[in-house]
Amino acid sequence: MYVTKRTMLEEVEDLLHPILKDRELSLFDLEFVRERNDHFLRVYIDKPGGVDLAECSLVSESLSEKIDENQLSLLSDDELQE
Repeated sequence: MYVTKRTMLEEVEDLLHPILKDRELSLFDLEFVRERNDHFLRVYIDKPGGVDLAECSLVSESLSEKIDENQLSLLSDDELQE
């Protein structure tokens, strides 16, 4: 079964919104990119006054847990359709 990159990002965004809301952060951008042989999910967050490394780390860890809990698979290029 093929999943579109857009659908996958929408699912990630749905998981991400409660995490950001709890920390009074906003989503600036979300992308899933390939660099050489690796794939990266990039989440860009912001808030008035800026975001520090500790907040970035907490969001990353929380999102990773939610992705695992929901068994959301971040797929390879072979499995994704644009």
